[in-house]
Amino acid sequence: MEHFPPYNYHLDQKLIGIDVDIIAEAALLLGVRLTTIPLSWPRAILGFEAGQADALYQVAPTPERFERWNMVGPMRRTQQAFAVRAEDPRQDALAYDRRAAAGYDLRLLAGHRVGVVNGFTYTPEFDRSAAFTREGSIDDLTSLRKLLLGRVSTVLGGSANLRYAARQLGVSERIRILRPALAEVPRYVSFRRDAPGNAKAGLMGQALAEMWLRGSIDRILAAHGEG
Repeated sequence: MEHFPPYNYHLDQKLIGIDVDIIAEAALLLGVRLTTIPLSWPRAILGFEAGQADALYQVAPTPERFERWNMVGPMRRTQQAFAVRAEDPRQDALAYDRRAAAGYDLRLLAGHRVGVVNGFTYTPEFDRSAAFTREGSIDDLTSLRKLLLGRVSTVLGGSANLRYAARQLGVSERIRILRPALAEVPRYVSFRRDAPGNAKAGLMGQALAEMWLRGSIDRILAAHGEG
C-alpha cells in the first residue's frame, strides 16, 4: 500500500518498513534489482492483474486468491486485533468466548459499528458476518480518528498498524488494543499464474524459505519492534 506503517511507508522521501526490508533482502538473495511502486490497495491489485507489475505484496490469504494467483510465503504474519477507546467499559474479551471454535463469537458484536480499511480482508468469519456494521476508511489512522470521535465503537486492524497509528496521532493512552487477538494471519507475495509468474514465484519461495531458516525475517521484525 501507498502508506501502511510500520510495514511500508515514506520517511524523508525514502520508502521504508518491515515489508520493504523483507522483500529487499529476498531480492538481494536472488541477485535481482527491485523497484517498488507504492499505490492505494485497490489500484495496486488492478495494476498487478493488468500486468503493470511482476508481483504484489503483502497479500492476505483468501481461497479466491490462492486459486487465481501464485501465493508465495508467508513472508510474515499479522495479528488482527480489536481496539476500543480507553474509557470503554468493555473488557478485553469484547467478543471472546472460549466455547466458540475459533475463540471469538462475532455475534457478541451485534449492534456495534466496526472500523475497517476499505478493500482489506480480515478473517473469513469476520468478512462474512452480518452481526455488525462495517465503517470503511482509507487506513487504520482514519479508523482510529473515527473511534475517538465516536463514529465507530470498535476498530479491527493489525496490532502493529494500530499501535503505530496511535503514536502518530499522539493518542496511545486513549485507546486499548484488546486481547487476545482475533487471529494471526499470514501475509504473502503474489505472482500471476503464467509461465513468467510461475518461475518468479518459485524463486521468491526459495528466498523466503531461506530467510525463515536463517532467522532473517524474525531479525527484521525485531529491528522494527515487532515479533
